[in-house]
Amino acid sequence: MSFDSSDSFDDDDVDFDQLYSARSQSRGPPVAAVVPAEPSTDPFVLRGENAILRAQLQKISDKFEQESRKLKQHYHVLLSERENRINELMDSVNKVKEDNEFLTSENKNLAAKYIPATKKRRLQDESIEMSISDVSVRSGGAKEASTLAEEGPQTVAIINQVSIFQDEKNSFIEAISSHVIPGMNRTTLSYLSNISSAFNYENRDFHISKERESVKTAIVDYLIRFENKNRIDMLLSSFVEILFDYVVQSLDRDNLFAAPFLLSLIHFSLNYRPKAVAFPLIQDSMKSVNHLLQNFTTVLKQDQPYLSNENMDVITTANSASTDLKLDVVQKTMHKKVLDVFITVYLMDIMETLGKLSAYLNSPSNPTLTEYWSLFPKSLLLHCLSLKTPIGFVFNLVEILASSITKDRFAYTDNSKSKNQTLTKESTDTLTNLIIFVTQGLEQDMCIYGLNRNIGSNAYAPLLDILVPNHTSPKPISHSWDDYRQILQTSSSIGHCNKHEIAVLKLRIRILQLFEAYFSQRAASSIKKEIITSFVSSMVTQLGFEQELIYRAPRANTVGCRLQLISLIMRLVHFILLSSGQVAISDLPGTTLRELVIALLRISADSLRPLALETIRQWREQGHVPAVSSSPNGVEINYDDWTIDMARDVIGQCITGDEADALHYSINYDLPDDDIMLE
Repeated sequence: MSFDSSDSFDDDDVDFDQLYSARSQSRGPPVAAVVPAEPSTDPFVLRGENAILRAQLQKISDKFEQESRKLKQHYHVLLSERENRINELMDSVNKVKEDNEFLTSENKNLAAKYIPATKKRRLQDESIEMSISDVSVRSGGAKEASTLAEEGPQTVAIINQVSIFQDEKNSFIEAISSHVIPGMNRTTLSYLSNISSAFNYENRDFHISKERESVKTAIVDYLIRFENKNRIDMLLSSFVEILFDYVVQSLDRDNLFAAPFLLSLIHFSLNYRPKAVAFPLIQDSMKSVNHLLQNFTTVLKQDQPYLSNENMDVITTANSASTDLKLDVVQKTMHKKVLDVFITVYLMDIMETLGKLSAYLNSPSNPTLTEYWSLFPKSLLLHCLSLKTPIGFVFNLVEILASSITKDRFAYTDNSKSKNQTLTKESTDTLTNLIIFVTQGLEQDMCIYGLNRNIGSNAYAPLLDILVPNHTSPKPISHSWDDYRQILQTSSSIGHCNKHEIAVLKLRIRILQLFEAYFSQRAASSIKKEIITSFVSSMVTQLGFEQELIYRAPRANTVGCRLQLISLIMRLVHFILLSSGQVAISDLPGTTLRELVIALLRISADSLRPLALETIRQWREQGHVPAVSSSPNGVEINYDDWTIDMARDVIGQCITGDEADALHYSINYDLPDDDIMLE
């Protein structure tokens, strides 16, 4: 192939692009070459940049935490509102159900009373015709009957069938016949079948003769003879009033053998159909209970154990200057002391039930709580809030106080007619005494199950069982002191002590729940600032104490109650210090603040869990504890997320950012790699 000379390329040809670029650079100003700047090694510059970045990160972190806290608070508010709404709806449903049952009973009663006579006549005529036809069929002869039998069963059509409902009276008799006192071996009527009356008694249709028929026979006969079989409200009212009157007369005649069992039947009757209990019955029952309790003040507040497991000499006790036990108490026989204890326990359970019924019936148009507390004796309040009061009676009073909490009242305080929400002196003293029980007291125990709850020890239940004879008698059986001592000594065993400890924890949980309900209904400003500060200090002390006990025994059966108590304490501390505005962090004493920070760090620190797991693993290898537990106990498994979040919120207000960093690095430390290699 040949090319023209004009299209040929030569190695010596000039590159015009390079010439043009060189020419343009020679005409313009010289441009310096751009050299990338090297990073500064000045330590002050680096610290400044780090400070700026740290401030920006801190700002972002604070903003995130603030938004997260607001969302959590909003979520908890919505959750609590939803739970309250659900509880209100459940209460409404229960009330509607009870109203329906009561109205159904009334409807049956009125229908039976006012049914038209023509309908009755028609039903009677139909029954007569059916009976005549039955007679004619029978007269047909045996042959026809055998033929029908061979053909097989006949299909019978029932015309105008009348539905038969079991009346309220029979239902109540069946229920009361199967009633058993908690912890006892027999039914209540079974015990009363071996107890007769020590005096003649007659009230309305209730009759019982001296040392003749048993108390059970008199009760069953009265219930059977009761006329208005579908008026359960009239039956309950009459039955409770008669039994209370009989117990009061038994007290006047100093023969209370049947009283514990009759009081248990009264308690059962009041709880049988709450909707059918009228408030006049509650008022009359309150008066009877108050009259009876005035005779058992030494049982309510015990300077020394009322049922002692030591046979105390009367002369020694009377001449001793160190004892506070009254001489008349020591001179009582043992079976009388046993009856006194059981009667007092059951009377306090009835008082608690009456308080709950008053709260159930309370309404703006019918303020039953106001009437209840007008009848509640203030002396009983003082007796049941003493450090010498047995735990069961304190539990009764806490439940009574909890049922009195509304937006306008608490105990003796009624602010429904005034805008002032301050508490009266009696109510303030009540809260102060309850705060003391958070950390102190609750050492004495009656070792008897109550009628409302089965917690604690029931070691003394056989004391009542052995008093009932095998035959009908108006007097209890007397036993030797050794028989009583053998039963009393069982209360000092490890198992019963553990049950008492669980009862103490549940009571403290109930006290904190009472305060939680109070703060949800009434403003925290209604309580004096120094009282709330003392309350926070007591809770912080108990918080550290419970954590220490969990560390010492992470597998004890009391850990569940202790964790529930810790969670309640955290909720209340979080609310009081961060939401109520009544007490600030700076108002807390220095010791309380230090204990609070330590306790909160135990909850919120991250590295405590792996260290604790390693310790628990070593314990398991040594055989001290069984296999790993799946339930949280603050040692092997962290606390629940809600408790941890609240602890971090509170500790964020107790210390500054630098202090928090120092604590974080001191607790969540990491071992450097160089140190690991040296080891």
